[in-house]
Amino acid sequence: MNRRGEAPWRMLFAALVIVAVGVLLMLHGSNMLLEMDLLAVFVTGLAAILIFSGITLMVLAVTAAASV
Repeated sequence: MNRRGEAPWRMLFAALVIVAVGVLLMLHGSNMLLEMDLLAVFVTGLAAILIFSGITLMVLAVTAAASV
């Protein structure tokens, strides 16, 4: 497999890591959210951004892998 063929799979792995970090942050933020702390709102928002960007990156990686 050449470098061009490896790139989508590396991107897919990076997307999975981003989504996993986002889910862990979401779990941590949702536990803190009951305290109505400003940090909890920030952490939950960051987690949502990471999850959605990871999903978008997954779609791009799968599309790139299918076209190679």
